[in-house]
Amino acid sequence: MTPAPDRRPLPARLAWSWLLLTAGLGLASLLLFVRNSGTPVPASWGVRDGVRDRATDWFNAIQQSLISPLTMGALGTLILRRHPGHRIGRLLIALGCVSALAQLAQEWAVYGYYTARDEPAGVGLAAWVTNWIWIVLFALLLLTAALFPDGRFPSRRWGWLVGVPLSLFALPLLIGAMAETSMSSAFQISNPFVPAFPETAYAVLFGFGVVFMPVTAVAVLISAVARFRASRARERQQMKWLLAGVALMAAFTLAGLGLYFGLGLAI
Repeated sequence: MTPAPDRRPLPARLAWSWLLLTAGLGLASLLLFVRNSGTPVPASWGVRDGVRDRATDWFNAIQQSLISPLTMGALGTLILRRHPGHRIGRLLIALGCVSALAQLAQEWAVYGYYTARDEPAGVGLAAWVTNWIWIVLFALLLLTAALFPDGRFPSRRWGWLVGVPLSLFALPLLIGAMAETSMSSAFQISNPFVPAFPETAYAVLFGFGVVFMPVTAVAVLISAVARFRASRARERQQMKWLLAGVALMAAFTLAGLGLYFGLGLAI
């Protein structure tokens, strides 16, 4: 299949600019992590309470601030150099930039609320963004996997089969995370924009979205299998590269989780 270009191709120079922006965001977040690593923080999703100065914390900070964002951004830039406007290239650049931005928002929120304790400009917004931006990241990741390698769904039917559960996963979780009063993915910081929200409504939104997260992942997997079986040699090779990339990302994630929960290194 031929790649599906966007109607407004992203120039190669602009793609490189986005990659540099991703690098800048990632480096800034890592420098803030260095400043924040000795600061005790409340428990948050994926983060224990206390200081974040162990080997696993440093591993995760480097991987999430620089390695993953720059890997995705670089792949997207290389794709756009060869195929201007390619949707997969644009999505990979977006994934890299959003990933780095998520880490910067998290560390700026920690710095303002717990390290400096003087709430400098933008810390409330940073905490609020931290509480929901991971949902955007997951949705982009699933969409990229569903459209790989040519930027199209295998058919209109597959577009519905993936798009509907993806929307039912992302939208309820986004609404719930944006309205959560004590933000569980942002170190229990109080929501600066929503002072009160019914707990029952949040539980319904969260429960509904969580149910459709694995449903979406399964739909994407089945779509990828169907595409692989119908593909030719070149497409199969491209999909093998996707699987290799997914395996590498999973290895980094599992290594971090293993160090964090299994070994509990305190180096």
